[in-house]
Amino acid sequence: ETVNANKTYICYNYTSVLDKLLVEKHVVHVHGTLTNDPIVGIDNDTQFLHGLNFVPSSRLKRAFIKPRLNEACDTRRMIEAIKAIVDADVICIYGLSLGNSDLTWKETITEWLHSSSEHHLFVYDYYWMIKPHRTAAERFEHEDEARLNLFRKLNINENEYNALTRQIHMPCGKKIFEIKEIIERYHEKEQTQLAKAREQEESNRKSSTGRLI
Repeated sequence: ETVNANKTYICYNYTSVLDKLLVEKHVVHVHGTLTNDPIVGIDNDTQFLHGLNFVPSSRLKRAFIKPRLNEACDTRRMIEAIKAIVDADVICIYGLSLGNSDLTWKETITEWLHSSSEHHLFVYDYYWMIKPHRTAAERFEHEDEARLNLFRKLNINENEYNALTRQIHMPCGKKIFEIKEIIERYHEKEQTQLAKAREQEESNRKSSTGRLI
């Protein structure tokens, strides 16, 4: 929050943790929330299990193919999220698996990377973040290995590795997101707001009592 930049927060799980931590910030829930049209399933028709003894109906596809259900539920959140990615200069990913069920988003991010050499992607992967290193050289080795795994996840060709290496950043062995600290600050802010509300309420009560007298 110390950086003076426009930010968009996109949430791919179903919780409202970000909404609570980022007070007065808009969070795009592309898959809905636990209490508002949660969307689960696969990314496209080809991901249905092979060998099914029936042809998936249009209703079944709508129920299990996330982009289709999003189109039926709320196209705005998909449009908003894709626009945020396309318009971004820097994207930070934290906790998104980038598996096959996220194929639409993997392809959008890959296209975004290729569209400009000035686009930078930061991926905070828990496995690599907690992996210890004893020397700087060992940390660089971990970062290279993490980046290579990401290239494979994004289906990026080997001949493109060198061109994209400087655009992809995989911090290793660092506590990037101090969640405990953020939660503590949130609770402190919440308590301050409650105290101010009580003070205002008391002030209003005294003012009202004074007018009655």
